[in-house]
Amino acid sequence: MTEEKNKPKRKVLRKRKELQCRSCKSDKGLIRKYNLNICRRCFKEMAEDLGFKKYGLHWGENMSLNDPISNAMISIKNCDKASKEGCTFRPASNLLGKMLEVMKKNGYIKDFKLIKDGRDNTYVIELNGRINDCKAIKPRHAVKRNDFEKYEKRYLPSKDMGILIVTTPDGVFAHKEVKNKKIGGRLLAYVY
Repeated sequence: MTEEKNKPKRKVLRKRKELQCRSCKSDKGLIRKYNLNICRRCFKEMAEDLGFKKYGLHWGENMSLNDPISNAMISIKNCDKASKEGCTFRPASNLLGKMLEVMKKNGYIKDFKLIKDGRDNTYVIELNGRINDCKAIKPRHAVKRNDFEKYEKRYLPSKDMGILIVTTPDGVFAHKEVKNKKIGGRLLAYVY
């Protein structure tokens, strides 16, 4: 019995033929589940023929928007980084429109307009290339009137660079205006 324990375990080697895609003979990105033995590239081409259905944006289905504010901020940032002159975003909401007004007032975007098409309205945003980063803040922190400095340090690169967009009972403002009014609110996003 001690001899069995001391014996080295034999590795089971698979044949090279089994570890290749059955259509293109590639050994990279092999899908072996359900005994398919197809690489991911060939699977993408043959998925519908094999009876698989893809649920997503690329095959004609709409992507669900869990947080439209976050998606809008990311879209604005990506278009600005790509040096595009404009950006479109849908669905349009009143809160997003007020956030865009704050960004326009502080010079981060040139202009924006709302196009009403009956279903999901669309914002067309003109960019001016001043955005380094903009993101939605999650969770939406409740901020007292004296606590803005803590969040400035957390989200902005320096004290006088950038804005925090805050929603208050009086409306949506930049954090500098809210500090002057001496009221609190909830953080929505930051832009610098």
